[in-house]
Amino acid sequence: MTATPTRQHASDSHDVIIVGAGPVGLTIANILGIAGVSVLVVEKLDQVIDYPRAIGIDDEALRTLQAAGLADQVQAHITPDHWMRFYTASGQCFASIEPRTDEFGWSRRNAFIQPQVDEILYQGLKRFPHVQVLFGHELQQFSQNDAGVQATIKSGDGSERSVSARYLVACDGGNSLVRRTLNVPYKGAPNPTNGSSSTCATTRSARRTSTCTATPSVPMSRPPCPTASAASSSW
Repeated sequence: MTATPTRQHASDSHDVIIVGAGPVGLTIANILGIAGVSVLVVEKLDQVIDYPRAIGIDDEALRTLQAAGLADQVQAHITPDHWMRFYTASGQCFASIEPRTDEFGWSRRNAFIQPQVDEILYQGLKRFPHVQVLFGHELQQFSQNDAGVQATIKSGDGSERSVSARYLVACDGGNSLVRRTLNVPYKGAPNPTNGSSSTCATTRSARRTSTCTATPSVPMSRPPCPTASAASSSW
């Protein structure tokens, strides 16, 4: 993956501030960039995350990427018509998901390599001089009134600055500072188990089926990748 250095800011006043440069935040920034909206993306990490947190993308998400003008680039990193089969520990298939339609113009279920797609979303922002990205900056606090939002962000060296916008969009995950500040509840509970994932080189094949094995000790899923590799996840 190519490096993703911070794009320097030119202004502290924007139409929209997006907190979080994950796939949701980057997608929204691209859509707003096409519409001519000035955007500041604030991300506390130093670059786009280079490991996958998802393995599947559906047809509606691909339609959104098409609207952002990035679908052609993303296609190289997806495996369309992606089936999924679930097996017991003894090897018996007890469920099979087999999407076969494309009524929205894209295959219903697709495997994908998330870091590459995230990088395409980030690089897509370079089309818009009115969209700025600040890596290594973290939202500290914000306030709002009828005119908009005033936010304080802190850089990696500890310096703080104030930025303003008409709107602030929270794309900062389950531990969102924005959500907690607004007292928006987080429904559900995190999975208490830990997981691991790996990507292994393998022989290129036309196989497009993920397998999930319900072994009590180490449940495992094995989705195919578009390149000559296979991902493996266990919990």
